[in-house]
Amino acid sequence: MVGDMWAAVGRDEDAAQAYRRSGLDDATGYLRLGDQDRRQGRWDRARRHYEQSLRIAEAAASYSGLGKVLFGQGNAAEALVAFRKAARLEPGQSESYLNIGRVNLSLGRVAEALAALERATELEPDRHLSWGLLAQAHIDADDLAAAIKAYEKAIRQAPENSEYYNNVGLLYLREGFLEEARRMYRASLVRKPTASAWFNLGNLLLEEGSFGEAAGAYEKALELNPAFSDAYVNLSSAQLNVGSYTAARASYDRFLELHEQEDELRRKVLEQYEELKDLDGN
Repeated sequence: MVGDMWAAVGRDEDAAQAYRRSGLDDATGYLRLGDQDRRQGRWDRARRHYEQSLRIAEAAASYSGLGKVLFGQGNAAEALVAFRKAARLEPGQSESYLNIGRVNLSLGRVAEALAALERATELEPDRHLSWGLLAQAHIDADDLAAAIKAYEKAIRQAPENSEYYNNVGLLYLREGFLEEARRMYRASLVRKPTASAWFNLGNLLLEEGSFGEAAGAYEKALELNPAFSDAYVNLSSAQLNVGSYTAARASYDRFLELHEQEDELRRKVLEQYEELKDLDGN
């Protein structure tokens, strides 16, 4: 549509005229302007256009767009109000409940997030984003079994989403199901190798005493993210366990370069570093 082309480059008046010529009412025209501005990251302009649309006529789509802008600007409380108004106008749309759940999660309101996201999955059970967010809400509620089930449903809807496999692998590991965790990490890496998945697989291997394989996994993680400081700490542990003291010391050195914050982790690493000096005689 010609109006969308003008809106994309910020030509509001030209866009509005084009929308009118195409038969759109002004409320819909401002909604489309807001959508284009939001996609371009023009938050203030988008908010103004959504509010102009709502002054003409209330619509769930305008409240939804306004809520996304407000949430993107860090105004979660006002965003929640907008999303609730969208849900009131169109209670059969899952999008509003997904957004209500997302905002409540950010505010730490776990019960409210669970209720909204469960409603979103009821209305649109094939939408993987709702299942993924529901899994996060169950994690915050410390219900790992329910979180695993939600992630499994997300995976059925989006089988190529590597992040879901990685996340459910973490949950399996926390529950003590090592083989299931390994399977999920491998599945994640097949779909998209990430530093996080290699790191998590390394942690599993380290826990079961496969130190050489763990070191290899951490090295893969560091190839993808050379600034992954925690991977250097765990790599050094694996290297120590196979007697590679020089390599472990180099890993500690790299961690200390990257992690300058004076915290408990750095203090512990410095203690281990001093112990390592005695082991390798340097």
